[in-house]
Parts: sequence; C-alpha cells; structure tokens
Amino acid sequence: MQIFREATHLYSYFASNGGSDGIFNLGSNFVNKFQEFLPESQKTLVNFDQYLKQGLQWLLQNVGFVFSNIAKILLNSVIFIIALYYFLKDGNKIKNLIIKFSPLMDVDNETILGKLKSSINSVVRGTLLVAIIQGILTTIGFTIFGVPNAVLWGTLTVIAALVPTVGTALVTVPAILFLFFTGEVYSSLGLLIWATVAVGLVDNFIGPKFMEKGMKLNPLVILLAVLGGLAFFGPVGFLIGPLIIALLVTLVDIYFLRKIG
Repeated sequence: MQIFREATHLYSYFASNGGSDGIFNLGSNFVNKFQEFLPESQKTLVNFDQYLKQGLQWLLQNVGFVFSNIAKILLNSVIFIIALYYFLKDGNKIKNLIIKFSPLMDVDNETILGKLKSSINSVVRGTLLVAIIQGILTTIGFTIFGVPNAVLWGTLTVIAALVPTVGTALVTVPAILFLFFTGEVYSSLGLLIWATVAVGLVDNFIGPKFMEKGMKLNPLVILLAVLGGLAFFGPVGFLIGPLIIALLVTLVDIYFLRKIG
C-alpha cells in the first residue's frame, strides 16, 4: 500500500505543472552549479539548458507511456507467478518424464538434476537475496538522508541490483545528484558514503559466497559463466550461464567416473 501511494503521488506530481516546473528548476540549478566552477562555459551551458528543457518536456509528455510499460511488467509478473505455481505443483511429473525419455542411466539423470537444483539455489541466493538486502539498505539510507518516496525507490533498487555492472547505481547516483543540486550537500555526501559502504559491499562480499557455496566452483569460473551467459543469452543469461557450466562439469564427472569404472 505504501508503494502504491508513493507511486500515485509521484505520477500526479509529474503530470501536473508543478512537477514540470520542479524538474526545470532542478535542471537550472544544475546549470548554475556547473557555471560556478566554469564561468567561461556560459554560452555552452545556455544551449545545454535548452536541450535539457526539450528532453524534460518529452519525458513529461510521455509519462503515461512509461507508467503503461510498468503496468505491462506487473501483468507479466502475475503470469509468471501463476506459471511458477503449476511448475512447482507438477514438478515431479515433469522430472519423471525427463528421466524416462533421457538416454542416460537413471542414476546419472538424478545426479545431473541434483547438480542443476543446487546451482539454481545458489544463483537465486547469490542474486535475488542480495538484491533484496541492497533494496532494504537503500531504503534505509534514503530515509535517513531525506530522499522523498524512499520505499518506492528502494523497491526499484531491488530490480536495479539485478542489472549487471551498473546495479544499484541506477537509483543511488541520481538520488545523490538530486540531494546535491537541491542544496543538501552534506546529505548527498552521506548518501554517497552509505551507498558505497553499506550497499555496495553487500554485493561484493555476500553474493560470491552464496554462489560459491552452492555450486562448489571457483569464483572466477562463476564470474566468467555469468558474463558469458549475458553475452550469449541477454539478461536471463545471468542464470543460464552458471547452469550450463554446472551441467558441463557434471557431465565431465560422470564421463570420467564411467571411464574409470
């Protein structure tokens, strides 16, 4: 309910003239701040200010389009949850069919499925759980340093944390700049330290430990598997890549066991 209220308030703010004026004022503050450091760039900044206003006008005119895409994402999420329910409900039947039609021995099929299950659990723990923790820490930081709609932006941080390389910076960096250009210099500095230490280190220390513990693979191999999966399969590759590596390692182990035996 809190997320819904904040999202409604944010939509109303952007849709009103007050919202557009506020964004234009924020852009003007950015230009003025930059001009204080580089006074000789006044002519260039005037053109930049015009381009900024044109871009913000387009964004405000397409607020409905942006929110409609969010609605589509929510609808797809509901469909995903329903499909997940039936996959979990009939999971054993699907598993038995795979084992029945597989050309491998039943014991080998069980080994492969067990390894894939362990890999999926480790990837989920190493990504989704860490993303949720980062979202909670970001919400706490936004609340402490005065960023409006902290719960809403904290929720979006959970999604942003799943984006490779950039991650939570998609939300925290604009928030830091917002505080700075609205005159809250000390708050922006505090949020920068919080985002770097409290939020950033969670992904660097906890995530690899979760994945390494479940997959029994070297962290470098896991990293290469994730990057290779992203390169070949797109965003979903962060899950497919480690699964392919886990399947390869399991098949190699079965091959050598059968060869030695």
